[in-house]
Amino acid sequence: MLLVQVARAGQGAALEVPGGVIEHGESPEAACFREAREEAGFLVTHAEPLLTLTTSAGITNELVHIFHCKGNLVECGEYESRWLPLADARALIRSGRVVTSTTAAALLFLAGSA
Repeated sequence: MLLVQVARAGQGAALEVPGGVIEHGESPEAACFREAREEAGFLVTHAEPLLTLTTSAGITNELVHIFHCKGNLVECGEYESRWLPLADARALIRSGRVVTSTTAAALLFLAGSA
């Protein structure tokens, strides 16, 4: 699995799936292709929708679209990219290296279907 190391204010560095905001008029899939390239330097050749989640039901209507992607690292992205074994997903969450709920959901979903 490809994760990026991101430093968030007040939280320190954590591992996350590449992602970001869907631009006006952009589809979730197009945003997936763009964000993977920008953040990780990963050129997506195929994206399969896995999950659509709400980040905080009742508080916001924000949706997070999670894709399983295939492709190649082609350049340096905005963040440091790391390839990690999917078998390490639970340990990464338990250790606090993965702290975002969307990344944890993606990893647990993929680890459970592997």
